[in-house]
Amino acid sequence: MRTKSTGIVMKDFGKRLKEERERLGMTQEAFAKACGVGRTAQFNYEREEREPSSKYLNAVNEIGGDSNYVMSGFRRTEEWIYARGYKAVLYAVERMLGLQEGEIERIAILDVENMRKLHFSPDNHEIISTVAFQEAVIEWLKTAKNPDMIVDFDLVISVLAQIDETAKSLGVTISPGKKTSVASILYRSAKKNAPLDKLVIEETVKLGAS
Repeated sequence: MRTKSTGIVMKDFGKRLKEERERLGMTQEAFAKACGVGRTAQFNYEREEREPSSKYLNAVNEIGGDSNYVMSGFRRTEEWIYARGYKAVLYAVERMLGLQEGEIERIAILDVENMRKLHFSPDNHEIISTVAFQEAVIEWLKTAKNPDMIVDFDLVISVLAQIDETAKSLGVTISPGKKTSVASILYRSAKKNAPLDKLVIEETVKLGAS
């Protein structure tokens, strides 16, 4: 069975709803009243003959119930809260960078499988490799349609200017291709250790000119 609003599968949600009601020590009538519905509606929810609305589920939470457990079978533990927070951050990054949608779940499954082998299969002596996971993350990041959101263009301009000034003072010439490589190296260095050391710039420019 599925909700009209979220499309979340709710197998046995009625059984879990009854479990939550009984955990709170409430009758169907009392629980229904506290959640803003009639006893008949509560009866139908527990028999899975009707699907609860989001308003009803919010009310379940307000009286101390766990609507997430009712609808999914998972309790809202501290780990669950953090997992939701991390997931929200990842989806925000996905939207801002214009990354390929639907990859978060696929990549996460790769890591979950590794964790299962590591923590739930004590007799498994297989060496756990994270290469596939790391490669999947890299390929996912390459799909970004808005990479400029994380590029510091002021820093890029500054690095390019310093490369030109240093090349001129050293009396060397750098080809466009080599200049791109030098700029990439110095940009990364500047992001980690701003401002750039003059000797570092000179040595990198000399390397690019050789």
